[in-house]
Amino acid sequence: MRSRHLPILGLILVGAILMILHLVVSVISPRLEGYDPAAPADIWLYVGLTALAGGVFSSLLFLLPRLQDSRRMVLLVLGVGLGLRGLFFGSTPILEDDWYRYLWDGGVVAEGLDPYAYAPAEAFDRSLLPFQADAMDEEPELERFRRLGAQPEAHLERVNYPFVKTIYPPAAQLAFYLAHQLAPYSLDAWRFVLLCADLLGVGLILLALHALGRSLLWSALYWWNPLVTFEGFNAGHMDILLVPCIAAVIVAVVRGRTGAAAVALSVSAAVKLWPVMLAPIVFRMARLPAKSWVAPVLLFGGLTAVLLLPQLLHVLDPKAGLVTYAEGWRKNAFLFSLLTDLMFAFSREPEAAARVIVGLLLIGYVA
Repeated sequence: MRSRHLPILGLILVGAILMILHLVVSVISPRLEGYDPAAPADIWLYVGLTALAGGVFSSLLFLLPRLQDSRRMVLLVLGVGLGLRGLFFGSTPILEDDWYRYLWDGGVVAEGLDPYAYAPAEAFDRSLLPFQADAMDEEPELERFRRLGAQPEAHLERVNYPFVKTIYPPAAQLAFYLAHQLAPYSLDAWRFVLLCADLLGVGLILLALHALGRSLLWSALYWWNPLVTFEGFNAGHMDILLVPCIAAVIVAVVRGRTGAAAVALSVSAAVKLWPVMLAPIVFRMARLPAKSWVAPVLLFGGLTAVLLLPQLLHVLDPKAGLVTYAEGWRKNAFLFSLLTDLMFAFSREPEAAARVIVGLLLIGYVA
């Protein structure tokens, strides 16, 4: 009897420890705002807390196989995960400023302006951008853009990479707009939008587990994951929006609904572009005869093009966010950086050569 209850007690203990660690991180978060924290000791404290949370979380891999699926246990998992997210409402994003761009884009869309037309820097006072003065006289929309940036609550001065036009696809822009409609330039309104997406996502994960005949308790590997809660609900990263989309793809594939999977994958690509690379995996998992691939592939390609059209209309603009990202982004590049360094001795333009190699590898992967 005791041995049967030990895994249950272990799960409760893991949940309690994670709640305490999340609470402590939320409390210390104002000391780690932006990229200029008050003291290195605060960073080490944060690193220690997150590492401890990760270690505690990893114990689920040993506990979950020993637990019997039941409604009470599933409710416990869902309740603790919801609490972990709720603890970050009102917190200060730690070492992050991406959310300023999200809120700014939401304000731009709510104003009825094209978020892909101008970079945030173009909304600064014309005296700061003399090279834009003539353009501002010629374009009434740019003048509206500037007036929007003059609102102090927009915190335009904190938007990162202000000279780069937005890179976020249309479905993400819709989410930014919804947050702005709830409360303009409110981080907690944005977190509420993320929470709604996450609740839908975990619901679809539960459906997928049920369809696969697996214990619903395995959803804790996502729902209690500190990486998701810290980066999603403290930092406010928009990647949470992908969870219900990808989960919907999995549910559709498991249920043999290839058309629905194609639609869900298209919406995923309209949130963030990289899910396009999942298409070969998704259609291969569907195990369709060769002649039956045509309709879902055309559906995916056509719908993705339509959903991305507002962004694709600006893709030839040399100042477009996608162009800037593709040509010069090196943050967290890792293997790409290594490839560039290797090409340095063999090519006058090592980055261009590295991109060709990466492109060929991706084409080979898709084939």
